[in-house]
Amino acid sequence: MRIGLPAAVAAACAALLLGAALVAADGSGPSVATAQGSGGFTVTPKQLRINQRISQAAVRRANANRRDIEALKQRGAAAVGPQGPPGPPGPQGEPATTLFAVVAHDGLTDEVAAVRESGVVSVTRSSAGVYRVLFSRDIRGCAPVATTWNPGNATTNRIAQVSERSAEPAEVTVRQVARETGTLTDGSVSLAVLC
Repeated sequence: MRIGLPAAVAAACAALLLGAALVAADGSGPSVATAQGSGGFTVTPKQLRINQRISQAAVRRANANRRDIEALKQRGAAAVGPQGPPGPPGPQGEPATTLFAVVAHDGLTDEVAAVRESGVVSVTRSSAGVYRVLFSRDIRGCAPVATTWNPGNATTNRIAQVSERSAEPAEVTVRQVARETGTLTDGSVSLAVLC
């Protein structure tokens, strides 16, 4: 557990004061200090001197660290110069997602179609709420993400999820369930495959 600098200094000071008060008697007081409580404990003058040395060392380290931090702040502020001119633009990168499908289903027939797609070979409806999308490449090392899609921008009462993949390395199975009942239900979905 890390203790903040002010808390460490306060704890060290408290230990110093306690140690100084009990050891200051230098033999004229009791040789053993006792604290009473639910789990009372006993502390000898030797233990207090050890704790006092540890606390003093902690205070010295904290003060040294504070000086070092202040010196770094002063040097860091002086080392910052004006910003240089911008460099030349880099080459165009590849699109983040090149495999996607927006699968439309009207809920009345068994027909589905990819109304927008990239890299899709085929889209089929296996059963109510279950759609298989076959892509043009192996997607086993990719992350498919599905969501419900409604062309009218209205909210849906469905949840789309990617279920376990088939034996086909280029295929993704998307399942849609009704939000209230959890039963499979038809509807349009949007699928992206991030590779």
